[in-house]
Amino acid sequence: MAEIATPDRWHLMSFPRSGNHLLRTLIEVMSARPTVGSPGNHKDLPIHRTVAAQGTGNITIRNPTPIGFKSHRPPQAVQYETIAPGVWGLIYLTRDPREAIASHAARGKPRLPDRLPIVRSIRYRRRVRDLAKRYEDTLSFCESFAPARRFHFRFEDLTDPLARHQTIKKLAAIMHLQPPDADDLDAIYEMARTAQSSLQRRRHKQKARIAGFVPPSLHYDRLLHRIEQADSSTA
Repeated sequence: MAEIATPDRWHLMSFPRSGNHLLRTLIEVMSARPTVGSPGNHKDLPIHRTVAAQGTGNITIRNPTPIGFKSHRPPQAVQYETIAPGVWGLIYLTRDPREAIASHAARGKPRLPDRLPIVRSIRYRRRVRDLAKRYEDTLSFCESFAPARRFHFRFEDLTDPLARHQTIKKLAAIMHLQPPDADDLDAIYEMARTAQSSLQRRRHKQKARIAGFVPPSLHYDRLLHRIEQADSSTA
């Protein structure tokens, strides 16, 4: 029965820039419990503490026991399982790899001068190759996780005004939580948005260049098909 036991804590895994901050905000609002940031990053505070410190909102916490643990890499998730053994579930959040990888890479060191296009291209390709491997690692972790306790959500569904409420209701049902009213979603989303930095405008051109180097194996339709295959093989 361990395979289908109800999780009492959750991995919140995604590649960076895939909506983990929004996911954590929603979960803290629905559960009135904190979520924990990436291991070793002391600036990655529970969302309720971040919004309180910035004066951008208020999330009521009634139970101080964390419900969700953010990770961007499988070793981080394994570290949390070692620190807090129990029945773990997995919420795996994906975003179009071209968007997520390019957005993350564009936040790195300042771009090389435009007069060095060949060198810049080599740098982009190497950076994207390394980040693509990291994205693949999160997908492999999802595939290897206990099928009855892993659940996949798309960033695009969480941010689509027409789909987000039903998506959040599905998330709430899985985690045995009460979903927020649809009328409250705009305020919750704004709170999540203002509590996290956005990509600087001057970096958007760089982001567009980087997106072109994401390998075909990580095009979104292929990634989603791989997740569907993993689910169907265990159904």
